[in-house]
Amino acid sequence: MQIVRDTEAEIRLPADSSPGSLTKFQSEIDKRLSNGTTAISINCSGLMRVTSSHIGTLWFAYTKCKDAGVNLNILSATSNLEESLKTADLHDLIIPAKTSAAKIPVIRIQGTNSDDLRLLAFEFHPTIEDINRALNEFRDFMLALGIDPETTGALETMFYETATNIREHSSLSASDWINVTSEVDSFGVTVQFTDPGERFDLTERDSSFDPGKAIKEGQTRGFGIELVKKLADSISYMRQDGHSNVLTMTRYWRNR
Repeated sequence: MQIVRDTEAEIRLPADSSPGSLTKFQSEIDKRLSNGTTAISINCSGLMRVTSSHIGTLWFAYTKCKDAGVNLNILSATSNLEESLKTADLHDLIIPAKTSAAKIPVIRIQGTNSDDLRLLAFEFHPTIEDINRALNEFRDFMLALGIDPETTGALETMFYETATNIREHSSLSASDWINVTSEVDSFGVTVQFTDPGERFDLTERDSSFDPGKAIKEGQTRGFGIELVKKLADSISYMRQDGHSNVLTMTRYWRNR
């Protein structure tokens, strides 16, 4: 039997999660499938930050390939992507043969006192550009403290999805401010978002999200809130003084 190597079918999943980039990616999947490709390989090596749009787009590719009877191969999946897929209970479907090695977090907070604390506080506008800049600031804060990659990846996803949901659902103007504080202690990382928008309680959102149903329906949205809830070890909401949303999330060290 002759084995045909369909190397031209490799496609790179864009790190940029803007609608334009992901739509172009989806169009390329459709194009390759319509040309009768025997296999599609998706290179995910550039995915340092994983968003719900990335997860939804991978579902799109998985569904299309499954319906067409075409093999789908995920190449160079980053640890952040692996973690996000596991959190959404999608890993074994998209990367069935991949087994991730267990990771032990490394905590390098100066001092040995259990009350030892690091604090970051800043604010940003609810625009796509400002959210990305704020995420970079948050990432630099965690890198400076030497927080382990698994925890960092989870917190980045929590940060991005929460900020994006505030932008989309709190009816803020571009001139409003979202305030963020992040506290790091010997137990984990706590991040608090405060915004002056309309009441938006992420904790009340429907938790009955069904990944299997999402696959069948070709759904590419709705993963964000579910990812935040699964990645956070604790999450709480309060309406402060009748005019501010306050969302507090904590991610504990996994060897706690």
